[in-house]
Amino acid sequence: MKNTILILWALLPITAFCQDTKLVKTTDKKKSITEEYHVLASDKATRQGAYVKYDITGAHILEKGFYKNGEKDSLWTDYQFPGTDVVTEGVFKMGKRIGMWTFYRNKDTVEQIYNFSEHKMLFYFKDNSRKYAVINGKDTADAQLTKPPMYIGGRNLINLLVNENLQYPDNAWQDKKEGTVLVALVVNQEGKAGKGWIKKGVNKALDEEALRVVNLLPDTWLPGMFNGIPVNTIYEIPVTFRLQ
Repeated sequence: MKNTILILWALLPITAFCQDTKLVKTTDKKKSITEEYHVLASDKATRQGAYVKYDITGAHILEKGFYKNGEKDSLWTDYQFPGTDVVTEGVFKMGKRIGMWTFYRNKDTVEQIYNFSEHKMLFYFKDNSRKYAVINGKDTADAQLTKPPMYIGGRNLINLLVNENLQYPDNAWQDKKEGTVLVALVVNQEGKAGKGWIKKGVNKALDEEALRVVNLLPDTWLPGMFNGIPVNTIYEIPVTFRLQ
């Protein structure tokens, strides 16, 4: 009898933390994606368990990970279409990136390796051919920097975050308007980004949406450096709207 009680007590933590879940599958035609994830049966707004994002055909994985109590948790991986090349990979805990993350320019080239727990850039890809507009008082001049302004996570993470928030405007969708809007912003000497502006537009609705999503980006920048001195630089972000 005593042994039986001990066995039942040992099982209590397991049964207490087992939660019933329900599979959800959604499709967003404007974003050309399909998502599959689980939610708590007792709270359909809380994601719990495995998550997979596919292209709209369901044939190619674009992102996969895991939710715990509605927050991203454990290993998450993003892929570039058609789902073969890794774009970002690392671990979330309670919805925040922790530890070392790797961000890729393409399948053969790492763009950044960043330790989110220690807030340290461990590696970044050096593109010595690129120049940036440097602001000095009222003057602006193109210069080759010793270290470029960088978004932590690189260009592909910017694209992922932009696409997560992007909503194709209904009127532009109906009128079959598409194209690439170029948004510019200033990354200052402290690594803070100002509000963006339209450098090259497509039409009013697409321009406004591009500006909205760029201004939603978390302000996690590193300043550009010229001869070891942080400088104010202009950084350009293309936002593409493409009809499928």
